[in-house]
Amino acid sequence: MKGVLITEPGCATIEEMEIPVPKDGEVLIRAKVAGMCGSDLNIFNGVHPIRKPPVMPGHEVAGEVISIGKNVKRISIGDRVTVLPISSYGSCLACRSNNINLCKNKIAPGFGGWEGTFAQYFKAPEECLYKIRPETTYEQAVMTEPLAVAVHSVKRAGNGKRMIILGCGTIGLLILKVALIKGYTEVYCTDTIAFNRKISVEAGASASWDPITDDINAKIEKTVEGDGVDAVMVTAAVLGILEQALSFSAIHANVVLIAIMNKPQAIDLAPFAAKEVSLTGTNTYMHEDFTEALSLIENGLDLSAIVTHYMPLDEAQHAFELYKNKTEDVIKILIYPN
Repeated sequence: MKGVLITEPGCATIEEMEIPVPKDGEVLIRAKVAGMCGSDLNIFNGVHPIRKPPVMPGHEVAGEVISIGKNVKRISIGDRVTVLPISSYGSCLACRSNNINLCKNKIAPGFGGWEGTFAQYFKAPEECLYKIRPETTYEQAVMTEPLAVAVHSVKRAGNGKRMIILGCGTIGLLILKVALIKGYTEVYCTDTIAFNRKISVEAGASASWDPITDDINAKIEKTVEGDGVDAVMVTAAVLGILEQALSFSAIHANVVLIAIMNKPQAIDLAPFAAKEVSLTGTNTYMHEDFTEALSLIENGLDLSAIVTHYMPLDEAQHAFELYKNKTEDVIKILIYPN
């Protein structure tokens, strides 16, 4: 089979590989579509904290089951599926409390011996598979994984009326969608890219600003009459962004950190006490988040505007370069392995 291997930072090659053979409790999937994520770009750039070259990227996938191992009970050959890409240890404190995302011994595509999804075939444990309805397209189903990140993040934010999302790439835009569903009535966005700001407004943002050219503090001050916002969602990993997030916060606000910070952040802790603000971390999702995300998609949540490019596996290098350099208007890239 063909698969993508990031051999060194900036280099994604197409390699001939052995088709995986499912072990007990595993299935083999013919990948129909795979999604490119910001964490995949971090691998490509050589800055991902865990996944280091040489590695096969990708963890978002939808496809058809073509082979099953022994003791597979729930899944059959021919099933159309998407995959929750976390396999947990099962008996640690995190797993026992149903927090599989926090398992210290979890494996995921790209590390722990589990190959990534940028390949024609992908092997996964049965418990990670979610069947999709016949009327659900693979392009819709593959968005379940990033949407689950948004579902989990908004849950971590809690209830509120006003939210600001710092960075409206794929995850920021999905958080916007979920926040509006969950009852937030005013959601503001920031992004340095005009196209992303445009899409965020079309998706329902009350306003979308450029953090470089706009005085966001003044905009928020005027818009919410000095009260700040109830939740600040940090999806951009740039220096100083946590200080900025605190400046927008209302009393008892929740600052939710979604971005993977590759560098230490200096931060003044005084506002936490002054306004009793909480800083909350997030780490992917749990099974119930994934279930909810797929349900939202299968019940009509339209995410098509977020997907800007559809590219074959053979163009992986170009896809990564496009995603990195933004030479075109690009948010979400879907890859077709077969």
